Amino acid sequence: MKIRTSLTLWFAATVGLMSIISNLIVVFSIKEYLYNQKVEEAKDKANDVQQVIITLQKDHLEQEIPFEIQDPDLLSYTLSEQGTALYEGAYVQVTDLNSKVFSKSPNLKNKNLPILKPSTIGQLTLLLPVKNKVNNIRVLYYSSPLYINKEVIATVQVGLPLIKSERIFNQILLFELIKLFLSIVISLIIGRFLSTRALSPMVKIADEVHSMAGQNLLKLLDTSNLNKDEIGQLAGTFNELLSRISKVFDVQQRFISDASHELRSPLTSIRGHAQLLLKRGKDNPEMLKEGMEIIIRESERLERLVNDMLILARSGQRSAKNSDLDIIKSVKQLVSELQPLHDNLKFIDREEQKVILINGDQDSLRRVFINLIDNALRAVGNNGEVIVKYDIDEENIIFYIIDDGIGIKEEHLENVFERFYRVDSARDRDKGGTGLGLSIVKEIINSHKGQVSVTSTLGEGTTFMITLPFI
Repeated sequence: MKIRTSLTLWFAATVGLMSIISNLIVVFSIKEYLYNQKVEEAKDKANDVQQVIITLQKDHLEQEIPFEIQDPDLLSYTLSEQGTALYEGAYVQVTDLNSKVFSKSPNLKNKNLPILKPSTIGQLTLLLPVKNKVNNIRVLYYSSPLYINKEVIATVQVGLPLIKSERIFNQILLFELIKLFLSIVISLIIGRFLSTRALSPMVKIADEVHSMAGQNLLKLLDTSNLNKDEIGQLAGTFNELLSRISKVFDVQQRFISDASHELRSPLTSIRGHAQLLLKRGKDNPEMLKEGMEIIIRESERLERLVNDMLILARSGQRSAKNSDLDIIKSVKQLVSELQPLHDNLKFIDREEQKVILINGDQDSLRRVFINLIDNALRAVGNNGEVIVKYDIDEENIIFYIIDDGIGIKEEHLENVFERFYRVDSARDRDKGGTGLGLSIVKEIINSHKGQVSVTSTLGEGTTFMITLPFI
């Protein structure tokens, strides 16, 4: 289901639910109001009958005529005379204390209302005459005691037909149902319009992304007409992602191009000398020897290049060899192994002897320090000095590989960790460098959640700084 359809249905459902709740409140309120109105009307009818009888009783006393409440002719005549006020639209009946009906409104004809306990209020379905016909009708029934001189002398029963009230209620109910239907239909229309308008930027974004197929896959989305809402933020985030992917693609393309160039050189050399030896090597032992040495040297260079590329490819993965490592002891041991070959290499230890443990791969970190120390030794030659020392802060151990060699120009410093970047391409290639050494250093240190940086002054020397978090 499309988001636009879902939003429309959710909006319509919400409006419909609110309409149903409001309609139920209105309907039940009106029903309660109509019922209470009928109850008050029935009580008024009963009270009117009582006032008529009290008035009759007073008239009889003034005329010194005996008053008999059970006199059917007197009461019936009075009710009949007062019919318009007392029983129009109502059924009235009076019973004595023995529940015997002795007077009733003419509209009851030969029917009697049920005899219920005094002060009873309820709804009944009774078979009563309506317009010269006898039908089952619903009535609100009220039974009230009749007092004279604070003495109960009879009971008045009043029945009010609910036909008119039910008709009004049914009309109101029908109106509310129509209103509910219209509100749902209108909410569907408005919800469709609002969801279409709200999602139009997203539809535009989807169309732009779809149009990228077969074209520029990294083309940024046009966010100039988007509001700074969630959709605008999504588009901005998508553009940031595209920018990062574009940078990754550029790096990969440059890496592939540089790798192809670096691989082509030893392969071309190997192939050329192999063809030369195939033609002239048999009759020229000296050429054969020289050619074979070149092929071996270029093969070793090719092997180093492939190995370095494999290390770079795997450097982003967490090594299964990671363990708690005494990094100071490991670096000190490495320097001691190299010192017999390089008497200008020194390790400066701190006065306090501490065991600093880090979580890392010993072989990978060993390669890092070998690469940096080897670069420093090549930079100073036989006339300089290389110093390895360290410092400790609250969370990290920082190693410094310092040389007093020729240094690196400032414009090269920000690129030295890039793959296949050489400060002096011809010289480094002649020395067997692959241009991947510092890239490998950076990747390995990053995989250990550390940092590596370089500072250098031309003619004075270079310092590489490695920061590793300890446990």
